[in-house]
Amino acid sequence: MKKSVTLVFITVLIGLLYACKKDTSKNVSQSEVYNPTPTTIQYPDFVKKSISDIKIPTDNPLTVEGIALGRKLFYEKMLS
Repeated sequence: MKKSVTLVFITVLIGLLYACKKDTSKNVSQSEVYNPTPTTIQYPDFVKKSISDIKIPTDNPLTVEGIALGRKLFYEKMLS
């Protein structure tokens, strides 16, 4: 009994180690690289008067995809 448990443990351990190795066979082509679409927000005049300049960080610019993701997450019922 002890031998079979040890054998199963070693087999699972080897399987986990093999599954965690880095896959170097993937070649990422130029078309698969993520290129976000930058965007700007047009504020109505009454918003511009009441709020001073809204600062958007340079390392996290607004993108069309980011805005779509934010809307999807905001209205997701399971996250509420």
